[in-house]
Amino acid sequence: MKAVVVETFGEPSKALKVKDIPIPFSNKPLESSQVRIQVKAAAINPVDAKISRGLLALLLRKVRPPYVPGFDFAGIVEEVGSQVRLFSKGDAVFGRACLTQGSFAEYCIAEENDIHKMPTNISFEQACGFPVVGLTAYCGLVKYGKIHRGERVLIVGGSGGVGSQAVPMAKLLGASFVGAVCSEANMSFVKSIGADKVYDYESIHIIDIVRDCKPDILLDTIGIDEYWDVACQCMSTRTGRFVCTIPPGGSSYQHALDWKSVLNVSLAVSKRKLQHWIGRAPAYSIIITLEPAHLREISEWIEQNQLKISIEHVYNLDQVVQAMERLETGRVVGKLVLKVQQE
Repeated sequence: MKAVVVETFGEPSKALKVKDIPIPFSNKPLESSQVRIQVKAAAINPVDAKISRGLLALLLRKVRPPYVPGFDFAGIVEEVGSQVRLFSKGDAVFGRACLTQGSFAEYCIAEENDIHKMPTNISFEQACGFPVVGLTAYCGLVKYGKIHRGERVLIVGGSGGVGSQAVPMAKLLGASFVGAVCSEANMSFVKSIGADKVYDYESIHIIDIVRDCKPDILLDTIGIDEYWDVACQCMSTRTGRFVCTIPPGGSSYQHALDWKSVLNVSLAVSKRKLQHWIGRAPAYSIIITLEPAHLREISEWIEQNQLKISIEHVYNLDQVVQAMERLETGRVVGKLVLKVQQE
């Protein structure tokens, strides 16, 4: 099969190669809970870039070159393990692939619990864009943010993959006001997906943004430490919730996670939680785990045309280096998709 292979950790042009490799589990049975999928389309996420650069090698010790990267996919079930009951050959599905048998290939492997039947009203290219960013937005607002109907929400990074899902999702979950932060160039897009007010971070100071929005929940999808400092000044220390997708100092594509940085992050997180405990800051959370079961709720919203995906560009699999380099600019509006096979 045709696949993207990370041959060595490094920048995209060095790490990512398109090769012909064997179909996974073609010469032995699948594990009992696994599913093999014929991938039609795959989406790229920042975590894919960080893993392929080796930045998370300390934490993900099982991921070593050569391996096939990619989490998000949409495709057709080709074979199921002996204990799989929810899916059968020919089902159109979307979800998250296994860590080293990833989605940037004509076939990938996924656990039964990590996939869901694909909504019938969207294409494979659209479907593959939902799993990681949709689950991140949902968990950020529901599991970690504990959103209640009538609350006010501020999304930092409203035009990115997670942010562009969190804005309409907050509305669907009952938020009375959704503010979003982005660049001036993307303000009309963020307004179009449901934001009540959009703030240009280049012309409005962070403290003025937070004071104007008065959020009960601040969801930071970018990893800007200054927002925490401002949240401590402006948000309720009793009921406010600050949720981030990236730990303090973790937004760089240049610096690998080592024991020193792990210690620094742990200390920073502990300090923020202590600040809340002594009544000097809102509650603080980092989105650590995603729950694939929530793909059911996301699928229902998609089928009801209440949740959509914005795709900035669709690349061929051979253009994976170009796609990853675009992702690493941090300027993507919505999602970047790899077209793996024709529908």
